[in-house]
Amino acid sequence: MDSAQSPDAAIARDYTDLRAHAARLMTLRQQGKSAEAADERSILKAFLDSIFSSGDGRSEKTAWTVYRVADEYVVMGVLGFELEMQALKESGGRSYDVMTCTTETKKKVTVYFDITEHMVAEARRFDQPPDKK
Repeated sequence: MDSAQSPDAAIARDYTDLRAHAARLMTLRQQGKSAEAADERSILKAFLDSIFSSGDGRSEKTAWTVYRVADEYVVMGVLGFELEMQALKESGGRSYDVMTCTTETKKKVTVYFDITEHMVAEARRFDQPPDKK
């Protein structure tokens, strides 16, 4: 979501924009629109459940699949994780963002996001074949 866009405009442009849904949920809560906020929370939860159903995020094999890097930050925010370090890892023809985070209880955790589809889309956008190792 572009910071100049309203959440509603961003959602109209791309219904799968998790940051826009999260921003809309916060706005509705601040406005005291609890019924609309509950609906928005259900939508955001469905998107997050889709990500969480792709794995447990603890390894490359069980990485959470996301289609845009911004979704990683929504997931980490929902989990209460603070990012310490991010690294890109290529393995077995797949691309992973490896995030070292601190939990709310100050425990260090590493989570994996499969960003292969995002990388393929970016390569297409720049008309470059994705790097296959």
